[in-house]
Amino acid sequence: MSLFDLRGFSRVVIAAGDAAYCDAAIEQANATRYGAYRAAKHGLIGYMDALRSEVDKPHNIRVTNILPGSVATDVARNAITGDGNRRGLSDEVIDAGDDPLDCAKAILAAVKDDLPELIFAKEMEMGLAHMRHADPEAFFEGQ
Repeated sequence: MSLFDLRGFSRVVIAAGDAAYCDAAIEQANATRYGAYRAAKHGLIGYMDALRSEVDKPHNIRVTNILPGSVATDVARNAITGDGNRRGLSDEVIDAGDDPLDCAKAILAAVKDDLPELIFAKEMEMGLAHMRHADPEAFFEGQ
């Protein structure tokens, strides 16, 4: 199967020669729980990186990984619980998140500028994303 086959990837958006995969910046952080979930998310980022190498030059399709931090949306309120109902509640981190319009503008600029990856986050989320690469010993300490 070619990496170019993107059927089934609901978070991949392809338009006008660009492909963007959107995930959360906090996915760059380590978690003591949710190991398989986090591994799958990292796998998709790797998949998009490999896709970039396959389609960028020969097909003129630019690929950008979008990793936003908390964005002030209704994502938590609309989350589905185990019984199939909406959660109905938000949380402080999401409510204090970035403005959705600012995030959208940053995403459009990143795609336009052909960035391979955009981490659009602030404070703790951005710090964790950078610490993972800059100081892995501190990042994994206590995990």
